[in-house]
Amino acid sequence: MGHPTFEALQTDPELIDKLVAQARRERARAIGTFITGTVRRLFGRLTLRPGAQQAHAAEDAAGISIRPAGSGDREGIQAFVRGLSPRSRYLRFFSGVRELPPQWLDRFARPASERELTLLALARDDGREIPVAMAQYATGPDHRGEFAVVVTDEWQGKGIGKRLIHELACIARGEGLVRLEGDVLAENGRMLRMAGALGIAFERDPENPAALRASLSLSDPRWQCERPLLQAA
Repeated sequence: MGHPTFEALQTDPELIDKLVAQARRERARAIGTFITGTVRRLFGRLTLRPGAQQAHAAEDAAGISIRPAGSGDREGIQAFVRGLSPRSRYLRFFSGVRELPPQWLDRFARPASERELTLLALARDDGREIPVAMAQYATGPDHRGEFAVVVTDEWQGKGIGKRLIHELACIARGEGLVRLEGDVLAENGRMLRMAGALGIAFERDPENPAALRASLSLSDPRWQCERPLLQAA
């Protein structure tokens, strides 16, 4: 079927449906291998930069704020993952996981460093901050980063995922990364459309025929932050 790009998605409205149908036929035989590879790429061989960073939150007109996660967010992150529908958890984690294992929770709630970052989108409920979306990147070789994003079901379709990816990309650019990459199940039509609207290109993942490899070049000036969420302490 070739390597779909944003232009292809625009000119062939049936392309996403074709990818979804093909992914459903192929995914069962490859999920185990894919999970192992993804966990290794996202969480393996990472070190923390010495020294803390000071973060500020960026809030939009709807009252959704975005800030880096920290150790005090463990309970909120776990509740967020538990509150996702089984379908949303599967599309994000490629498995039937119902909650994060301790080692994953440690990574997601770790304070930001030059090697890894988790961003939370937060809504306020009775004075409390409630995570409604989450995005991560972890750096690898050649100044590239592995990224992922998930939005809770009731907040999907409101532009939060796009905003998280934009914040993630401009922070990664500021840290010296040249590209963000990630794996997306080919049946995840919402994510494909959102990523395509941001100019993210796709190609087949050689490790899993049910997935596409997303790639976002950070050389575009639009990924330069006017007011970075992270500032050196």
